[in-house]
Order: sequence, then structure tokens, then C-alpha cells
Amino acid sequence: MKYKYTPYSHSKITTHQQCPRKFKYQYIDKIQIEKKPQIHFDRGQLFHLLLEYNGDLKTIKKTKEFQEIKAHQLLDSNQIKEIYQIYKTFISSKPGKDIISKEVFMKEFPLGLNKDLELVSYGDDNVLLRGYIDACYLVPERDDVCLVVDWKSGRYKSKEDQSYAQLLWYSLGLFSKNPYLEKILLVFAYVEHNKINTKTVQRKDINRYKQALYNTIDKIEQDQEFEKNETTLCQYCDYFEVCQAD
Repeated sequence: MKYKYTPYSHSKITTHQQCPRKFKYQYIDKIQIEKKPQIHFDRGQLFHLLLEYNGDLKTIKKTKEFQEIKAHQLLDSNQIKEIYQIYKTFISSKPGKDIISKEVFMKEFPLGLNKDLELVSYGDDNVLLRGYIDACYLVPERDDVCLVVDWKSGRYKSKEDQSYAQLLWYSLGLFSKNPYLEKILLVFAYVEHNKINTKTVQRKDINRYKQALYNTIDKIEQDQEFEKNETTLCQYCDYFEVCQAD
């Protein structure tokens, strides 16, 4: 099957699941909407920088990402200090230590999956799905297990409310690249709550997960109507006015 809307991403797929009409506006019609900086995005970005650079503020302040946060002027110095203290509390907590004490394998790693859902370069011409892994850790004295971690800020979601699809898809690529891997632990780490949620993915189940992803993408590819999904949240959508006039 020849795909029309590649490359896919987690956000692209979830946009269609939430509202096919929004998917059409954003990814097919490519209607440009000016997005204003949001404080929760800047908070999340700063937490990611702290975890990526092990809290080294001197280095962090030199990054392009921090300069963008500073330019937005949504976080003052006291709020930045508060975020830093939350980070310090997290890495000192048991959940934080359980992750960070392990040997880091990769951080902020861009990846691509080809049409066979094998790991390829992010910029590969034949990419079906693209994404980023926040961090991947090796389990001491185990060469068949690793942790794939997504750092979360903001509201805590219970394990029952958590969607692991994004990390699960990334794990397919890791399995394809590392034949010795038998098990991957998907970890959502809630930095502001000192909590983690986990799900175990095993090699023996990857064909089932692959088929589920193919089915999800095929549903998008075969959509011809792109019906709107009207909810009480529509008024907050970036394309609300466009949709109202359509």
C-alpha cells in the first residue's frame, strides 16, 4: 500500500483520532495557525532540559531551547528556581533514583521507523513514522532488557488512564535494531509528582503491536470524509474559527 500522509508521528495520529477534520486542516490543507507561547509548554521544555543535561544550569542557559523560553518571558527567575527545585526533588526520590541510577543508553534521540517498522534514520526518505525518545536506560547486568522513558510534567495520569502507544511504537524500532532485546519497559515519569507508570513490552508480542499500528494508519489513509468530532472542547481548538466557517 502506498501511503499518502507520511511521515506519521504520534501527534499526527492522535490528531486524527481526536478529530479527523482537524487532521485535514493541519496535515492535508496545511492551514497555518499562529500559536502563542504557553507557559505549560515552557515548563515542560525546562524540565526536559534539566533531565537531559543533568541539572547543569550553566550549560542549559546556553542552549537554543532555553533562549526561546527566556524570550517568551512567561517564566520569571523565581519560577525557574522553583522548577529546578522540583527537578532536584524528583531525582532524589525513589522513582527518580530507580531510573537515573541506571546506565543511560541514549537521550533526546530522534528516530524513524520504515514501512516494515524497522529503525532507520530520522531523515530517511522512506520513513513511515518519526519520533523522539526522551531517554533510554540499560538495566544493570541484563543485556535483554532496557527502559524507554518519557519525562512528563503537569497533570498526573493514573496507569489506567495512560496511553502507551507512542513509546510502544518506538520500542518496535529498538527490537528491530537490537536482536538480543527480549523485554522493554515503557516508563512515564511524572517529574512534578515523583511517580512513574510502567508497561512491559515483550518481543514475542511485537507482531500484534505492528498490526495494530498498521490498522491505525490504514484507517487514516482510507478516510475520505474527515468528519468533525464536535465536543465541548472545540472552542479551544486552533482551527475553531476555520471549522465554524467551513
